[in-house]
Amino acid sequence: MHTTATAHTNTNSKPAEQFKHYSTSSSSTWPSESIPTDVFMTSSPKITVPTFPPKSLAQPTLNGLPTIYVSISSYRDPMCSVTLTNILGNADLPGRVRVTIIEQNAPTDTFSCLDSPPCASNPTHPLCLHKSNVEVYVLPASSATGPVFARSIGSRLYNGETYAMQVDAHLEFVKSWDSDIISQLDNTANPKAVLTTYLTDVAGSISKTTGYSERSTIPVMCQSQFESTHMGTYLRHGSQPELKPPFKGESILSPYFAAGFFFSYGEFVYDVPYDVNLPMVFQGEEISMGLRGFTKGYDFYTPARSVCFHYYGKRPMLRGRGGEVKKFWENSNKHDGSGKESMKRLINIIGMGEGGEYFKKDEDVYGLGTVRRVDDFFEIFGIDVKGKRAKKELCKFVTSGKMHREFAKYIDKENGGVDYKQLEGYSIPGLHW
Repeated sequence: MHTTATAHTNTNSKPAEQFKHYSTSSSSTWPSESIPTDVFMTSSPKITVPTFPPKSLAQPTLNGLPTIYVSISSYRDPMCSVTLTNILGNADLPGRVRVTIIEQNAPTDTFSCLDSPPCASNPTHPLCLHKSNVEVYVLPASSATGPVFARSIGSRLYNGETYAMQVDAHLEFVKSWDSDIISQLDNTANPKAVLTTYLTDVAGSISKTTGYSERSTIPVMCQSQFESTHMGTYLRHGSQPELKPPFKGESILSPYFAAGFFFSYGEFVYDVPYDVNLPMVFQGEEISMGLRGFTKGYDFYTPARSVCFHYYGKRPMLRGRGGEVKKFWENSNKHDGSGKESMKRLINIIGMGEGGEYFKKDEDVYGLGTVRRVDDFFEIFGIDVKGKRAKKELCKFVTSGKMHREFAKYIDKENGGVDYKQLEGYSIPGLHW
């Protein structure tokens, strides 16, 4: 199933060849296909990626316990190995955690997501103890076309685990994060629940003594506005209010999806896979995933507690290396016009476009669902698609816990998901245009 690709090493770390790798030109027996990194550029290189796993795939367990799939997309990020070490080192049961990394590094980068002390002299290091739980898909940074494309590869590497988590490559996790986040998700009593939020900055968030969180607040996904750029006009989530949860110890329903952190049951990866046909997209990804998830019956929740925190701005691993971490749009000169074509596809698929021609390949896979109408989302949450306006009053409704109190009453306990048919005609105060 796996082949070895060229790995990055440095003089202080164990060679990465000890870990499993996927190559962009793999000859693995696992079903695969060849796809371009940019569907809008005929000169774009093609790479080999796994096909989507069948939904009937048996769920792997660890001594009968549920398992967790973690997907990380890393673009030239020196913090990636810190994040990976945190995930495995701070889990109660690291054996049940399988991590796949889409590593996009340049030949000049002197770091790797797999950097660790030599295992011969440091056998208890998390990356040495649990190396069999880590898999890496190596994609040259020069071929990278943004987080959506990388995360689409991550969707394909899912292997039927009970739970799925997607995170950025520059985080720190609290002690016992796995037990805590599983408990939070299961406590929603909603098979279609997805815990998701923008993460708080790591500064002052984790106790250096205990390893647990010192925060009692968490950002709530409720603030959004339309943004116009050369790529088009789309709904973008801005900075989110951070506050103590209105109900102690309880995750609350909220309207929006955040790409930098989500934790769900594994079926979400099957049902709402990342669209591989959106090169050079950064903003706009989240409303696309959110609306696709909503129309397929999924509900988004603000977690009751944070289990990980984000490095914003300069990162510790950059000290002495000079400069900020690199961004994928350093490749934009090779993809002129692709972002605009991608955005046209994205907003039209989710019912927020102006019509006209757009790239329609695989809309059955990457399109909206049929469980709920996308217009129900726009109407209930105060989104004026034609006028390109979004009501700010939505946050008060969400952060007060009123959305949770009112909507949770209609969760289908058998199949999961809020039954929005029961909310027909429901009006949120202040959200009418």
